[in-house]
Order: sequence, then C-alpha cells, then structure tokens
Amino acid sequence: MTTLNKKDKILKAASECFARYGYDKTSLDDIGRMVGLNKTSLYHYYKSKDAIFMEVIYHEAEEHIGKVLEDVEKVEDYKKKILTFLTKRLEYISHAANLNMLTIEGMGKSMKPIMEELYERNMEIEVQHLSQIIECCIKKGEIIACDARKIARTILTVTEAIKYKTVNSKDCNFSADTNYSETENEVVFTVTLILDGLKVR
Repeated sequence: MTTLNKKDKILKAASECFARYGYDKTSLDDIGRMVGLNKTSLYHYYKSKDAIFMEVIYHEAEEHIGKVLEDVEKVEDYKKKILTFLTKRLEYISHAANLNMLTIEGMGKSMKPIMEELYERNMEIEVQHLSQIIECCIKKGEIIACDARKIARTILTVTEAIKYKTVNSKDCNFSADTNYSETENEVVFTVTLILDGLKVR
C-alpha cells in the first residue's frame, strides 16, 4: 500500500473517531487501531493528533466546497448563485461533524491556535470562490463594478456573524439536530440587501 493510500485510511479513521468521541477524547491509539497501526507507526505519517485533525478538517472543507460549487453551477440568476453559495455552505457546516467542532467553545486553550489557523485557511478558500462568482456577475453586467474580493469577504463576515449568534445562543448548538432555517433566513435577508445595493440599474 502506498503512503498516500495509508494516509487516506488514517484520515478516514480519524474522521470517524473525532466525530464519535470528540477531539479531546480521541487518542492516537484509537485512530491506529482502526487502521492496524500503533502510535509510533502513526508518527511516520503525521507528527501529532493536531496535524491529523487539521488534515481531516481541510479535506472535509474541500469536499464541502466542491459540493457547494456544483449546486451554484446549476443556478442561472446572479443573486441566486451567491445566495445558493451561502445557504449551501451553512447547510453543510451544520451537518459536518468535524468541521462543526470549529464552532464549539470550550475545546481547551491548546486548540485555539489550531482552530484559528483552520478557520482562516477555510475562510480564504471560500473568499476566493465567492469572489470568482461575483467577478463573473460583474462581467455579465448584473452587478456594478466593485472590488469582488472585498465584497466576498464582507458577505462572508456578515454570514459568520449571524452564524456566531446562532451558535452562542443559550439553547442552541450548531449541530445536525439544529433547525438552522432561522439563521438561513437571516443570512438571505441581510445579504439580499447588500446585493440589491450592487445591482446594475
């Protein structure tokens, strides 16, 4: 078996362990048992549990953005394209067991730098994709000429603020069991105001 295949198996096992037990309760021994490796052998592929967790989240986010973009491609209207990107993004995050950990507080101070790095890396990928959609809308004359990257980051920042409010409400954890329709409605309403201001008249 190649190193790449073995790493894929490790990531799949780690993803299952993190989703089932959470980050803190998952050990390298747990992951190793699922792929027939001891902890020492795991170090040949990944230097730490943190490194494995980061790679799991990165792959999960990559898979998510691919599915989101597939949905966006099916939509013609410029406003619907952007709103589809945002609502499908929210829908995915709410059901992604491991990515969801990035929104959970109390994981311990040692996890804070890792979560911040993952958050920024994923945000940058999403800004790039959303700005490309906006640039396409500008070229088609659907919205006014503007700094697509700045608009993309602003829209995602607003979306994150609304999501943060949901995550930190007293009776809500942003998980697969959460009814996030209210959050989605608020995102659609707020972002529509921004897009209406950019529409060519």
